[in-house]
Amino acid sequence: MQGVKAEDLICIDETGVWQGMERSVARSECGKRVFSHRPFYKGQKYTVIGAISVDGIVCLKKIQGSMKGEDFLTFIQDDLVPKLRPEHRIIMDNLNCHKVEGVAKAITETGAKILYLPTYSPDFNPIEMMWSVLKYFIRLLRPQSQKLLQHLINVFPYLLEKDFFKNWFTKCCYCTT
Repeated sequence: MQGVKAEDLICIDETGVWQGMERSVARSECGKRVFSHRPFYKGQKYTVIGAISVDGIVCLKKIQGSMKGEDFLTFIQDDLVPKLRPEHRIIMDNLNCHKVEGVAKAITETGAKILYLPTYSPDFNPIEMMWSVLKYFIRLLRPQSQKLLQHLINVFPYLLEKDFFKNWFTKCCYCTT
C-alpha cells in the first residue's frame, strides 16, 4: 500500500439486512429480568452493496434477496465503473462473487487496479464500519414493514457525516492527509 494515497482508495463490500432485525441485548433495573417479544419470521432479506472512499459513499445499491455473481457484476458495470479514474485502487475481499468473470476486466479497463484483502480480514475494510452503523440504525428503529425497511436503507446515506469516512479509513490504517 506504500505510495497509494488514501484519497485514491475505494472499498467495496456487501451486507445483508432484514425486516426482523433487532437488538440482541437490553437493560433493566438491577435484579429484574428483561423480556422482549421477537418476531419468529425475519421478514424479507435485502442485500446492500456499496463502495466508499475517504470523501463518502461512491455508490450504493439495494437488491432483494441474497447477492449472486450477476448482481455484483451489474453493480460494478452500472454503478461503479462510470465513477472510476485510473489512479483508483479498489479494495475488496475474496468472496467468490467478487471474482465473477467480467468484474476484474470492467474495473481494469478504466485503468483502476484491484487490491484483494487477505482472507478473514474485515478489519482492513472501512466499509465494514459503515455496515455496522447501518445495522445499528435498523435494529434501533425495528422496522415492522418491508416498505419502512426499504425507506431506512434509502435514507441511511444522508445520515452519515463526511468525517465518519475519514475516521474509518484512518482506523483501518489507511492514513489520510
